[in-house]
Amino acid sequence: MATKATNRGTCQWCGRVQMLPNGRLAKHGYTTKWGFFSGVCRGSGELPLEVSCDLVKQSIVWAGKTHADTLDSVALERASRDRVVMASLYLSGSWNQRGGYTWTSVEVVGYDRIHGAVVVDAATKVRVVGDRDGYAHCDAMYHLETVTLDDAAASLHHRYADYLQAKADQIAGYIAHQTRTVQVWEPRPLFPLK
Repeated sequence: MATKATNRGTCQWCGRVQMLPNGRLAKHGYTTKWGFFSGVCRGSGELPLEVSCDLVKQSIVWAGKTHADTLDSVALERASRDRVVMASLYLSGSWNQRGGYTWTSVEVVGYDRIHGAVVVDAATKVRVVGDRDGYAHCDAMYHLETVTLDDAAASLHHRYADYLQAKADQIAGYIAHQTRTVQVWEPRPLFPLK
C-alpha cells in the first residue's frame, strides 16, 4: 500500500524535484493527452539523487551510446545521396492532434527554382503542408542556375544532419552535467514538504 509522501527529492535522470511516496520518486515525465498515462521518466520509481547516484551513472552510459549513434547518423546523412530524405515539414493537425513541424521521410521528386523549394512525396502518406502543399524548403538553392534532384536531396540530407548535430551537442551537454553530478555527489537531506 502506497504511503503519502512526506518529502521531495531530485530525479537522478531528469533533475526535477518530485514527491517521494514510499521513499521512491513518484511517476513523472508522462502525458495524459489521450486520457491515459503515456510515457514516464526513467527516474520514476527510483531513489532520489539525495540518496543515490547509481541511476546517474546508468544515464551517462545510455547517453554515451545515444551520442555515438547520433554522430553516426550525422555522418551517414552528410554522405548520403539517396533521394529519400528526412525533411522538416508542417503537418496539419486534427481534432485530437496539434499540427506542427516534424521530421518526415519524403522522396525528392522535383525542384521548383522559382520558389526555391523541393517537390516531395511524403512516404508517410500524410498530407504535407508547407509554404505550398507538397513542398519542402531547401536552403542555398536560389542562386543555382540548374539544380539537379541529387543537389536538392543532398541539401535536405545536410539540413537533417545539422539538426542531428544539434541533438548530439545537447546530449554531450547532458553527459557533462551528469558526469559532474557523479564527481561531486554525496548524500544530502531530502526536501521536507511544507
